[in-house]
Amino acid sequence: MLNLRYDPVSRAGFVRLREGRTVRTRRLSQHAVAEYDRRGRLLAISITDLDPTAAEFLRTSDEETLLRVMKRHREPAAARAS
Repeated sequence: MLNLRYDPVSRAGFVRLREGRTVRTRRLSQHAVAEYDRRGRLLAISITDLDPTAAEFLRTSDEETLLRVMKRHREPAAARAS
């Protein structure tokens, strides 16, 4: 399971995948920002407007599943349909 902090009042979540020093951030969407270390490894993701169901998915997910979902979400809809 991933290390997740979730505030239901502000609907903000923070997922820590691994420890390390953040040297670069990248906006993944309007509501998500990723943090990377100097080797380009994903360290954490900050998410705003996160509902309780999504927070529970993140809490019970593993890194491989999370990365697969993120990759699928970035693909154009036509590519997902095939």
